[in-house]
Amino acid sequence: MDNHDQNIAIATALGYTNIKKLHKFSCGVEICYGITGTFHEVTSTQPWIPDYTSDLNAMHEAEKLLSEEQFGTYINWLDVVCGGELAVSDMVEGASVAFCYVHAPASARAETFLRTLNLWTD
Repeated sequence: MDNHDQNIAIATALGYTNIKKLHKFSCGVEICYGITGTFHEVTSTQPWIPDYTSDLNAMHEAEKLLSEEQFGTYINWLDVVCGGELAVSDMVEGASVAFCYVHAPASARAETFLRTLNLWTD
C-alpha cells in the first residue's frame, strides 16, 4: 500500500466518508496533493484528512481508538513491523518492544494500525 492508500484506509476506519484522492489540484499559487473527506458528516474549513503516514500526532489520535484487545494486537504487530529497524539485540526481553513503540515513526504506526484491523493489503 502506498502512503495515500494507507491514509485513506485509516481515515475510513476512523469514520471519514466521501473520501477523494486528489492527485494534483490548485491551492492558491501552488499545485498541491492531498486527500479530502468528511468526518462524521461535518465539513470543516480544512477538509483534508490527516497524513497518518507522516504525522505522529495523527497516529496518536488513531491509536487512542483501539480497544484494549486491539492494542495488544497492535503492540505485537508493531514489534514485527519495526523490529528489524529499531530493535536492539542486547535489550532484555520486552524492552525491544517498548523501545520500538516509543521510537516508531508514523509510517510504521500506520502500517501497524492497518494490520491490527486486518486492512493492510500488499
